Amino acid sequence: MVGAGISGLAAAYFYRATGGPEVRILILDNHDDFGGHAKRNEYDFNGNIQLINGGTLGIDSPRPYSAVAAGLLTALGIDPVAFAARYADRGFYPSLGLGPGVFFDRETFGEDRLVKGKISSPEFLEQAPLGDAARRDILRLEIDHVDYLPGLSSSEKKARLSRISYRDYLLTSSRSTPR
Repeated sequence: MVGAGISGLAAAYFYRATGGPEVRILILDNHDDFGGHAKRNEYDFNGNIQLINGGTLGIDSPRPYSAVAAGLLTALGIDPVAFAARYADRGFYPSLGLGPGVFFDRETFGEDRLVKGKISSPEFLEQAPLGDAARRDILRLEIDHVDYLPGLSSSEKKARLSRISYRDYLLTSSRSTPR
């Protein structure tokens, strides 16, 4: 028994691939559609159908996929690069006057406040209900160009990171990196 989100469906796929077609799998979900956050959302907007792809909107990342994930995508006939080229409409939200923003809730930040704009912009950080240390950390993460794996090419970094867990990276690889 698995849920109908992307993880449950992938588990069912791999279980069937291992156990063969006679394997029985029960898929239950508390939503009326398969895919969890990866499902497609369909809207009628001024007589035009708009498709919003939930979690699959970011299917082109992370790349390169692991061999297992890439194999699953290939087996399902999914080409993330071709998908994005054919269906991504980067101008859709801006055409509606929409852009990035973050909602800060009263329980966590002391007040309810919607701050519009790119998180690394000075205007955003000036309006955000954050302390000075948090603002500095955000700027460091967003705009500093720190090489956390110096001496390795981009492909070497990706290969190394694909073979270790995030925990191992934090405990070993990042010890001698700048803060």
